[in-house]
Amino acid sequence: MTVVKSEFFLALNQVATERGISPEDVLESIQAAVLAAYKKDYGAPDDEESEDAPVVDLHKQTGEFHILQHGKDITPPGFGRIAAQTARQVILQKDP
Repeated sequence: MTVVKSEFFLALNQVATERGISPEDVLESIQAAVLAAYKKDYGAPDDEESEDAPVVDLHKQTGEFHILQHGKDITPPGFGRIAAQTARQVILQKDP
């Protein structure tokens, strides 16, 4: 079986290595940043325990994400660029 590693996967591991943190921590930071950007721009309940609170579904191999609420994709068109910029800032500020 051939393992194909995506650019996202390779970049994820590179960032983790450079920052001295685990790839899982980088993924968690990305998810948190995407959710923070969504809440800032579109408003959402701050209570993560709320049934109405959106969640981020992040594909760990491709980096593709969707914002879900009640299992429905509510990702705004063009939101990926905004979320990527926010995630970048969060990761750069994270202490190793």
